[in-house]
This record gives sequence, C-alpha cells and structure tokens, in this order.
Amino acid sequence: MRAADIWALCACAAMWGASFIFMRVLAPVTGWVWAADLRVIIGGALIAVIMWIKNEPLALRADWKHFALLGLINSAIPFALFAIAALFVPAAYSAIANATAPLWSALLAILVFREAISFRRMFGLVLGISGVALTAGAGSVSLSSSMLLAFSGALFAALLYAIAGAYMKTYTKHISPLALGCGSQLFAALWLLPLMPWQQPNWSQVDMRILLYMLAAGVISTGLPYVLYFPLMQRIGVTRALTVTFLVPCFAFLFGYLFLNETVTFGTIAGAALVIGGLVIVLRGGSAPTSKVQVLQEDKVA
Repeated sequence: MRAADIWALCACAAMWGASFIFMRVLAPVTGWVWAADLRVIIGGALIAVIMWIKNEPLALRADWKHFALLGLINSAIPFALFAIAALFVPAAYSAIANATAPLWSALLAILVFREAISFRRMFGLVLGISGVALTAGAGSVSLSSSMLLAFSGALFAALLYAIAGAYMKTYTKHISPLALGCGSQLFAALWLLPLMPWQQPNWSQVDMRILLYMLAAGVISTGLPYVLYFPLMQRIGVTRALTVTFLVPCFAFLFGYLFLNETVTFGTIAGAALVIGGLVIVLRGGSAPTSKVQVLQEDKVA
C-alpha cells in the first residue's frame, strides 16, 4: 500500500472519529434532529458542488429509489441514533459501537445466508461482542436505562451500516461513488426534515463556536470522507480499506480526551481492544463461499 493511501486511510479514520466529538458538542445545544439533519445537508451539498465541478451527473430520476433507501438506513437513522447517543455516553462509546459494523456483517452472513462459520471467526465474533459488553459495563459511565438505550441505539446504527453495505454492493454497482454519496445524503436530509419543527435548538446557546462545529460535522466528518474513502477502496481493496474501523475508536479516544476532557478508563480501553481484536480475526477469517456473503463482508463505515 502506498504512503498516500495510508495517509488517506488515517485521514478518513480521523474525520470519522471527530464526528463523535462534534455530536457531543452539538446535540445538547441543537437537539439530535437538527444535529443529524444539518450534518447531512452540509455534507450532501459539498459532494454536490464537487460533482458540479467535475461535471458528473446525479441520475436522480433513474436511481432515486436507491438514494432514498440508503439515505434512510445509511445516514438518516444512524446519524440520528448517534446524535441521541451523544447526549448520554462519551464519544469513545459511540465510536466502539460504530466499529462493530463488520461484526454485524459477519453475523448477517451467518444468520441470513447460512454461511458455514469456522471456529476462528466464531472466536472473533465472541471476542468482539465481549468487548462491547465490557465497554458498557466497565467504562467511565455508570449504567442507567438512558445510557443503555443510547448505547443500544448506537449498536443498531452499526447494524444498519452493515445492511446498507450489503445493499450497496448488491444493487448500486452502476452508481458512481460521488453520486451515491450525494443522493443518499440529500435524501437523508429529506427524511429528517419533517422532524425539525418538532424539536427546536436552544437558540440562546447557538454562537459562532456551535456554527463552526456544525460546519465541521458536515464538511469534515460527512462530505469529505465520502470523497476520499470510496476511491481509496477501489485502489487498495475492500479488506484493506476496512481497517479504517480499527483506527476510528483510537481517534475518538484521543479527541475526547483532548477536547472534551472525557475519562479513558482501563475498562474502555480493554473493551475497545477486544472489539478491534475481534474485527481483525473476523476480517481475516478467509474468503466468503458465495457472492452474497462476500457482499456482506465488504461493508463501509460512516
């Protein structure tokens, strides 16, 4: 892998890791609906500008159903769930939950497509699930119903990422990465738009700092990763590109400690290590026997 590709991989991990920090700042002020919707509006607009500069068509009439579905399950619902989680749990918790997407992909391959599972991959799944449980029970946040619901919502968001990844690899190969990113983000904005009047931001706390965080969430953690990650996946392959999931929690830990004074406990670090170790074992567990199962393994993070 070239040095430029390594730098691109680290940049994507850093940008996705920062998204959990942005949500921790934004959600208490803007509310989870506004935080999620403005994020996809800004991200989608950025990709649209890039497509306009490159003179690349969106093909909205032909592919709007794909954009609408992916906008719902790959952005609108997951981003809303992570914004809700930001109200109750540290950024590191959300990042660890996000990193379980490949584990969900492996479980779907086993349960839905009846893939035969080796002892090695089963061990990886158990290791990853144990890491999630350890993070929830031995981290820096005391257990409560709100915390458990928020963390469970983040895990469900990761499951949706796995389902969306399978759908994209099965039904949207004809759509360019930029068009897929732009169309899905804009439809995600439409899905969340009706909820915005229901929840108003705390306008007295919306200052230049909040506006800059909102812009950063849309540009740095939503729009730019789409522009970098999909071409990177084409250059280095899906398996190598998926190693970004190992790096995202590391950046979330670092940013949370530096900028939000979040406590990093031994339990949190140990839980993250188990999740990452499980991912390594699952992703290196051998090639899938069928194309559909292989599709489930070729998941993305967001």
